[in-house]
Amino acid sequence: MSNHRREGSSPFSRTSAIAVIDTISVTAIFFIYSFYTKDVINMKFCGDINRNSAKASDIIKNKLYDNRGTSTVALKNGGYCRISIAENGNCFVSDKLSTNKIDFCIFDIIVDFLKEQGGQASKGMGRGKDDKVGYGKCGEKTIMYQIATKYYGKTVGESTFDPVFVLAAMLEWAGIAENGRGYIKLI
Repeated sequence: MSNHRREGSSPFSRTSAIAVIDTISVTAIFFIYSFYTKDVINMKFCGDINRNSAKASDIIKNKLYDNRGTSTVALKNGGYCRISIAENGNCFVSDKLSTNKIDFCIFDIIVDFLKEQGGQASKGMGRGKDDKVGYGKCGEKTIMYQIATKYYGKTVGESTFDPVFVLAAMLEWAGIAENGRGYIKLI
């Protein structure tokens, strides 16, 4: 048996070439199918959208609208989350958040606080047993404290839901802020 290939011959057999083509075809078909069938949201319920608004809530809503109501966003610590406009058009849902819907206005709260802090602030956290509102990693100068008090209506000492990891990723996805390790910074 010779180790030499004939001139013009391929190291791949006809069978392996067909397998490669089949794999590419299946991938392309899957991509096209998923592009046209993935949870396409009826955008009529969103009503008029303000394309000229500089509000973070409108920027993110517009970007989701442009993506037919749903998108996949990269998270800081790896992985992805799926975000979609909720049926009422004023809220969104994510596969990484257990709450039903979060109003887009939450982004305006974050951006307003970042502006008050000179453009950058600590994310904070509301998940630890010592991280109650106003304590631990949920202190007054954190984004998590602002969300807990201004969006969820929590008071000092209460537990709170912590969606910051998804919200920060969405702000970065929309080109509004940098999602840093432990902080968010306006771009």
